[in-house]
Amino acid sequence: MRALVYFVLKLSLLVVVWCLLWQSFSYANLLSGAGIGLLLVRRRDISGSVRLVPFVNFVRLLVTDLVISTWDVLLTIFKGNEGVEEKVIEIAYSPKSSTQLYLLVVAITSTPGTAVIDVDKGRSTMRLHLLHGKEEDAVRSHVAELSNVIDEFLPTPISEEVLD
Repeated sequence: MRALVYFVLKLSLLVVVWCLLWQSFSYANLLSGAGIGLLLVRRRDISGSVRLVPFVNFVRLLVTDLVISTWDVLLTIFKGNEGVEEKVIEIAYSPKSSTQLYLLVVAITSTPGTAVIDVDKGRSTMRLHLLHGKEEDAVRSHVAELSNVIDEFLPTPISEEVLD
């Protein structure tokens, strides 16, 4: 019974994150989030399951990013693009699997003011477009933090192909 409650809790949190990423709690998002959540929560082996506490930390980081970045972009719009210094940077990433990389890219791109424009799996780098280029160092450290949190809550399953 305890395992069932834990399963439902993890699935519910994944559905909420999915809807937050799409910024809508529509029936379509709830159903697709449940489907994707079921794929993530199913147990292929012990190391392949989602860890709840680091997942909650990821959700906290993502929601904080969405709120702060939305406010920052809103202020930029009201100031008439004053102080906008767009920049494209190349940044190394550390996800070990395609699932982790995909989640990192979605988390970065869903945040207003940043977008992943290219991923080079061969060099383990991605190119990001920043609305405020002066925040490059902060973005680099934050992407590393997001990557670490994703790695903690979604460990690489033994059966999944690891990126080179």
